Amino acid sequence: GIFTDIDSQVTNVNASALRGHVALMTYRVADDIAESNKPDETTDPEDDSEDLAGFLADYSGRAYGIVLSTAKVLNEKGDAVDEYEFLIGDKILYLKTNGKVLTDGTDIIEQHLNSGHLYGLQLRDGVVTKFDTSDTDFSSLKPSGFEDFTDDAWAEVKSVSNHVIETDRTHNGRDVFTVLEDASIYVAVVEKGKVTDYKPGTIRDIKTGKNVRMYSVTGDDPGVVEIVLVGELSKR
Repeated sequence: GIFTDIDSQVTNVNASALRGHVALMTYRVADDIAESNKPDETTDPEDDSEDLAGFLADYSGRAYGIVLSTAKVLNEKGDAVDEYEFLIGDKILYLKTNGKVLTDGTDIIEQHLNSGHLYGLQLRDGVVTKFDTSDTDFSSLKPSGFEDFTDDAWAEVKSVSNHVIETDRTHNGRDVFTVLEDASIYVAVVEKGKVTDYKPGTIRDIKTGKNVRMYSVTGDDPGVVEIVLVGELSKR
């Protein structure tokens, strides 16, 4: 799936902003980076030597996914900062803020989970310096290719064949949408009618009668869905 963007795969974010152009990283590229940085030996998840920020540990740019929760932790300097539990592609990463970010509270995060909203994080050297959410069209991040194909609501799947989905909602006169073959797909965990969590999924999780949120963030393929959230929810 598509979820991050960088400037020609380097870390000079300011140069990107000045030129008004951002080269884009696909999940396939990011997966290659993660594979190349994989340790030779298996690391205990509780081992302090493991960087829980994963392939975003030294990353500068924007990353799009789902914030599952936050916690107060100490950074390398011993300062108390917020840490985001961040689902991106098929991985859960733990990303610290710079201590200056006004983090959403638990109630707000739960609302975004239930509504199927994405988070966009601005990072510098793996540290979160800013964030925004899809319900504001990522107004402070301004991704040029952002599109919400279900218009800030869950849509019911009427049919699905291969990577083509028909829904009960129209967007710009369309109710049939093509999903990228390597799209990021997240499956909602529903408890007592509310979304409480998300897990990585596949196109096979999208079935008739289920509900979806569908997004694009890069604009590489205009009108094509890059990120899908899917769940079995009561009619919204």
